[in-house]
Amino acid sequence: MGYGARGLPGSGVSVVVRLTQTAGGILPAVTIEVEVIGLRPGALNGIPIHERGDCSNTNPVTGAAGNFLGAGGHHDPGPRSDTNPDNNHPFHMGDMPNVEVNELGVGYLRHTTSRVTLGPGPLSVFDGDDPMTAFDDTDSSIILHVDFDRGTTAVPGGAGGARMACGVIDRVTGWEEASPKSSASERK
Repeated sequence: MGYGARGLPGSGVSVVVRLTQTAGGILPAVTIEVEVIGLRPGALNGIPIHERGDCSNTNPVTGAAGNFLGAGGHHDPGPRSDTNPDNNHPFHMGDMPNVEVNELGVGYLRHTTSRVTLGPGPLSVFDGDDPMTAFDDTDSSIILHVDFDRGTTAVPGGAGGARMACGVIDRVTGWEEASPKSSASERK
């Protein structure tokens, strides 16, 4: 699974993310690899999974307008979920460590978690549409935030603040079959 995220117009920010699920243990594990270019050297940015696969600028629940608000809050499925990024934080299923940016302006994160899955089930980032909503709430997205995620609860802005880039998590086929000996140009 993977995606490329679009940054705000004129930002020069580009994000590539790859999610890979492996079996083993009690729960499957998902490894999330993130590469970001175009950020300030030394920056630290939050990059959680968000609840909806929608990078529009209007929140379909509240009608609020703003950068990538269509993605909703942090991915936190379940009967007692609270997707508000400033509540139940850092215990959302979609919460991840921050991306650290090196001196060349390249950020990289590799994180393995059992908080989300790529297959069916309650923790899936590919959740189905809820018929109780009047809008499409399928799938999930990843948001790159302007600031770092402080991992705090009930502190406004503690979850990374404003949204800088957004990408819908999509299934990508073909690269799974590529042998480790093949070159990147041979992979589809």
